Order: sequence, then C-alpha cells, then structure tokens
Amino acid sequence: MYSSVRPGQRQYIVSPESVFEVSGPNGRHACFVLELMGPNLNTLLRRHPLFCVGKPWERRFPKQVAKQILKDMLPGVQSLHDCGIVHGDLHPGNILVYIPPLEEAGVSEESLAQTPDEGTLLIRRDGLQDYWASTCLLEPAPLIDYVVLDRDPLVKITDLCAAFFQSSPVSKPLTPVTLRAPETILGLDLGKTTDIWCVGCLVFELITGRQLFVRLEALQGDESDERTNDEHLIQLSQVLGPMSTNLFTHWQRGPQYYGL
Repeated sequence: MYSSVRPGQRQYIVSPESVFEVSGPNGRHACFVLELMGPNLNTLLRRHPLFCVGKPWERRFPKQVAKQILKDMLPGVQSLHDCGIVHGDLHPGNILVYIPPLEEAGVSEESLAQTPDEGTLLIRRDGLQDYWASTCLLEPAPLIDYVVLDRDPLVKITDLCAAFFQSSPVSKPLTPVTLRAPETILGLDLGKTTDIWCVGCLVFELITGRQLFVRLEALQGDESDERTNDEHLIQLSQVLGPMSTNLFTHWQRGPQYYGL
C-alpha cells in the first residue's frame, strides 16, 4: 500500500525507509523501517508539559497548534485520495508528531544505546526459558522530549494497515466506533467519504478537546451491535439534524425511534 503513494505526495504521510524480511520460529515476517517520528496526538496532549494544564478531561490543544495539525492532516488525506487510497482508520492515535533528526537536537545514536544491564529481567512464572524471546525489557526512550512544535510539517499520517483502494472497498473497516460515518454504521459502500467524515469529527475534537459523539459501549455480539449502532445514529440526528431520506431508508430500525 505504501508503494502506491506517489513519491511527490508523501510529505504528510509516514513512509518506510526500507523493507526487509526476517525468519524466526514462527515463520517469515515483513519488517518496515519507518522514518523517525514522535508520539501520536493523544500522547502529545497527555504528556507534553505545555498541554498538561487543568484536569485531564479539560485539556485541549491551543488553537494555533490545532490549526497547524489540521493544516498538515488535510493534505495528507488528500494525497492518499489522489492515489485512490482510503485510509480507513483515521484517529488521533494514527497522527504522529514530527521530530527533527537527532543530529539537529545534538543527540547521537551512541547516547541513546541501551544495554541489558539497564533493562528489567524477564522471568516466566513457570520457570521455563523462552529461547526465542528476549530475557530483559528495555523501556523505550521518551521521544516526546524531542518534539518541536514550530516544525513544518508538524504532524504526519501513519498506519496504512486498514487502508484500501477506492476500487476495492472493504466490508468491515477498523474505524473507531465514535468516528464511524453513517455509511459505515449502516453497512453501505465505503469510500473516501468515510475518511472525510473522520476528518470532520477530528476538527471538532482538536478545537474543543472533546469528541463530537460520546463514547459508546464496546461492541459485543449482534444485539449489542444493533443497540450501539442505533445509539450512534440517534446521536448523529441530534447533533446534525434529520438524516437524509437516502440514508434513513437503510436504517431498518429507524422508524421505531422516529415514528415514521
């Protein structure tokens, strides 16, 4: 999928530097070496000192930062769409903050190197030894320390694992429940409009610091699926107004709620 994004349109997309395969006890695995990026938007808002003001649920990005994020996110989505690709899983966790090359920050790779002595020893509860697994756990370096908020671009879109070509839509996208477009909820044909819907929801979330639609219960079984879908569609109608006739006709249980 990454190879389908034309080189001239990768400025706002996290791209692989190289791809190789490794062999192990569980078979062969493809490995992607991606360009170095910082934390995602959720982590940035939760951990960056500049934004850790007030209660956690009150935090939001300053308007100027939110505008810069949107300024970078929109052309990233457009670049994918120009290549006939639908991201399919746009959310704050898949938008990463750009960090400058380590040499610009005066940091060497040697200074970041870790040794097993600095890690936590891993011991299985049953006392056995895993010959194919690491014997110690090394904590990741806090890349948030290297974030520079006046970079351009500030953020890039990542994770094309759920992406699909517009010409070959998937039946079950991985979009988070609260960011689903009406056509996703109703099981209709999916396309670029599902990404555009997510962008609209993210615009609201970035500016206000809260989700446009409240968090719904986790999907568990067919009955819960139907109840969650209905609650979501009702919220859409309450926030945005009556659903279009074209969409409403596909909502089989809609008349139960609106008496039509």
